Amino acid sequence: MMVNLKGWLALVFFLSRRTLVNKKIFIVAAFALILSAIVTYFTFAGETTPGIEDVADLLDIFVMTFFLLFIPMIYGSSILRSDIEDNSIITIMTSPLDRRLIFFGYLVSLYFSVIVVMLVLTSVGPLTLFALVGIPTGAIDVYLKACVLVIIGSIVYSTLYLTVSLITKRAIYFGLFYAFIWEGFISFIPGGIGNFTIRHYIRSIRSSWIEHGGFAIYEGAEVEFSFLVLTTITLILIALGTFLIYKKEIE
Repeated sequence: MMVNLKGWLALVFFLSRRTLVNKKIFIVAAFALILSAIVTYFTFAGETTPGIEDVADLLDIFVMTFFLLFIPMIYGSSILRSDIEDNSIITIMTSPLDRRLIFFGYLVSLYFSVIVVMLVLTSVGPLTLFALVGIPTGAIDVYLKACVLVIIGSIVYSTLYLTVSLITKRAIYFGLFYAFIWEGFISFIPGGIGNFTIRHYIRSIRSSWIEHGGFAIYEGAEVEFSFLVLTTITLILIALGTFLIYKKEIE
């Protein structure tokens, strides 16, 4: 067991380092610089000093509405699928590690990488604002709760895209459809269809936790029910991904 654990930790470390230190980091850096520039511009161009409502709206518009859909997609769709495409997965699959442990290695590495990137992007805007105008009353509480929401969302979305990458070779296309069509457009159609999106339950939690800006105006499900749904979705996806990598012929 100790040998397996040591090998598994080595796999997690290798995958995490490879996932974080690659060309995608330049995209993340560009996003961070653009967001910081936008905050700086509107801080000096505005007629009033930004306050807690502006912090909440900043996190809502950029982090929750865009980054949380986009970042897990680009990382989750590629971390395992790219190894399958170039056949480097064969080396990992022929190691002494059980296939199920290998899947969890990819999963934990993906969680770590996406959460690190998302926390950086979540922090850039508020920290830029705090540096320019100081810390509005209650802004730290909003920021910290947003970080927790980002971690929850990163886990659910990352699990979705990693599992889908075992089902189809075109996981990135599924990701684009799911993120920008299903969650980004269809979820806003009246009639309750939005209840069938991950975003609905994350927004439900945040509207209960944060009573400022766009966070507070969303009428969603109860917090306990939202946590139950998100946990259930994540566990089902993990079980499916574990089954697929254990039974399926990787191709």
